[in-house]
Amino acid sequence: MLFALGVWQAAAMLLNQRLLLASPVEVAARLCTLLTEEGFAASLLFSFSRIVLGFVSALLLGTLLAVLAGRFSLFELLLRPFMLTVKSVPVASFIILALIWLSSRQLSSFISFLMVLPVVYTGVLGGIRAVDPRMTEAAGLFRVPWGRRLYYVWLPQVRPYLISACSVSLGLSWKAGIAAEVIGMPNGSIGEALYEAKIYLSTADLFAWTVVIVLLSLGFEKLFLLLLRLTFDGLIRLSSRRERRGADALPETPDAAYTAAPDIVLDNVYKSFGENDVLCGFSAHFPAGRAVCLMGPSGAGKTTLVNLLLGLLKPDAGALRGLPARCSAVFQENRLCEDFSAAANVRFAVGRRLPTGEPERCLRALGLDAAPDAPVRAYSGGMKRRVALARALLAPGGLLVLDEPFKGLDAATRGRAAAVVLRYAAGRTIVLVSHDPEEAALLGAAVIRVEGAASDGAALGSRTE
Repeated sequence: MLFALGVWQAAAMLLNQRLLLASPVEVAARLCTLLTEEGFAASLLFSFSRIVLGFVSALLLGTLLAVLAGRFSLFELLLRPFMLTVKSVPVASFIILALIWLSSRQLSSFISFLMVLPVVYTGVLGGIRAVDPRMTEAAGLFRVPWGRRLYYVWLPQVRPYLISACSVSLGLSWKAGIAAEVIGMPNGSIGEALYEAKIYLSTADLFAWTVVIVLLSLGFEKLFLLLLRLTFDGLIRLSSRRERRGADALPETPDAAYTAAPDIVLDNVYKSFGENDVLCGFSAHFPAGRAVCLMGPSGAGKTTLVNLLLGLLKPDAGALRGLPARCSAVFQENRLCEDFSAAANVRFAVGRRLPTGEPERCLRALGLDAAPDAPVRAYSGGMKRRVALARALLAPGGLLVLDEPFKGLDAATRGRAAAVVLRYAAGRTIVLVSHDPEEAALLGAAVIRVEGAASDGAALGSRTE
């Protein structure tokens, strides 16, 4: 900054033409004079209030339109030509057209609104499209209400896109708004002052008002982005505090086990993805209230099979009987809300139906004693796996699917986690996916081999006790 000011001062001295280039000293002196002049504060308030009004209006409407476009593809298609037009047409053209429709006093608000709207809309829509579909699938399995999905899934993932869009559009709103005032010249505005500086060839005034605009723009941008980040962070901290409330008064025993599903039977099930046949005539029996382990080589169809059991996929042919109305699962991936605490991740799936402090009790049983407010993004892989396991154990469902639930855990921690599973899942039907016979033994699970699709279409599943 000092170097730039030095270059500016040297250039002004070499040129020695105040009409063409005022020096930093002259601009600073004129700025000090402006601060004491009558009407200066009123001009600031006039321009500031109208530009901010245009920005906030565009932020709210752009976010709403992005949500609707993300939900309805036809709505996005209808909006596309309007957004492209706003982004392509020069600002000066819009200003001249707006002068026909509006008074000059509303011009800066309208132009700021128009320039910010497509930026916010595009940014928020991009954030909505970037939401991990695996998280929305998990929310569907756990039957998470829309309000909780918005809070835990959508807002954290849209947040960086929204902040980026605001960062870009804040400066744009001031540039477009002041340009509109210079052309429209509403009385008592910063734009009018800039135009008068040009008419009277007052270069010092022009630079001084430009400094004022830059300071206002930067100040508002920093303040607004700070408030936006604090709002998001405050919501996350609030959720963690709500989970901790009453955590010291923990119940002595876990909540009653959920009712097991009836026997689940797969009869001659086929499932393909395009030309890839994954399951061909697969049949199996999962006894109610028992643990069964699916074992087989990678790519044999174990994850496809459990997705059929969870109702996330539909078979191409064959019958599935006895599937429960609700299921719970540890997925192959952790699928956690990374910005939230471990207990909040459990509440994401179960809501407030558990006794106060029960999530913390289950997490401690699994050996997780991390700071209560720490987001799970700071956890190791094994710690995240145990959070996913606690969530699945406490979520309701007659069927509990555990897709490699102990990966990333050492032998001692794995044994402890298996004991917790047996305690919390007592009476429920458990389907374990694993490559390790020891894990099946820890849960007392019978083994069903899944060998993949045969070339002749025969089933290659077998069962051992």
